[in-house]
Amino acid sequence: MTKKFIIVELTVDPANDGQRLDKFLAHRFSKLSRTRIQSFIERDLASDRPMKASSTVRTGMVVRMRREIEDEPETPTAFATLYLDDTLLVIDKPAGLPVHPSARYHSGTVTGRITERYGPGFASPVHRLDRETSGVLVCARTPGALRSLSDDFFHGRVHKTYVAIVHGHPAQDDLLIDAPIANGSALVRIAMRIDSAGKPSRTQVHVVRRFVYDGKPMALVEASPLNGRQHQIRVHLAHVGHGLIGDKLYPDD
Repeated sequence: MTKKFIIVELTVDPANDGQRLDKFLAHRFSKLSRTRIQSFIERDLASDRPMKASSTVRTGMVVRMRREIEDEPETPTAFATLYLDDTLLVIDKPAGLPVHPSARYHSGTVTGRITERYGPGFASPVHRLDRETSGVLVCARTPGALRSLSDDFFHGRVHKTYVAIVHGHPAQDDLLIDAPIANGSALVRIAMRIDSAGKPSRTQVHVVRRFVYDGKPMALVEASPLNGRQHQIRVHLAHVGHGLIGDKLYPDD
């Protein structure tokens, strides 16, 4: 049987600016081993110029990789367009739809769905939302818009508020969670963790309502990350004993 391949495009965001190529790919494909990442670089890059593991990636750069088409989990196909002009596309991302291609997902992503609806190269996501998170996602349609908006997100000039239901009844109506976040351990690389040697991370939390469901105390909260760490809200809320309902990766500490 002849193998079929697709070209996956990975856009470098400010958080990865200046990284080595192998570290950038390891961040995007967190479940893959270093050996697999090295194999990708040696055999599957579809770059216009030669690149190696130590090559530096910059904000806005597009890394193209050849990926074998494999069966992937089904993801939502529909999304609402909230705003569209010559430089911006803003969508309502449904839960269950990953933003970027990964080891498990290639076409069933936001970038893939945008291509299906509008055509190749129409827009690139400026920031990220976790796969199971729904909400507003900003995409840029020009290199200039991508650089400018990425810089705004990276330097905290964009205010983001998330709504979540958590375990338990927080004692305070308003709290600031200040705990540094680091990459996961060798055993669970996809998960982030609280670590004194990690990057400074703060999340502002406001309790909207406390309630009991099926005999279990829960709360509706608004959470605003003051930094942009991966899984920040999930990690922080679990750290203070009020993990998100249904979050299997971050149980309450």
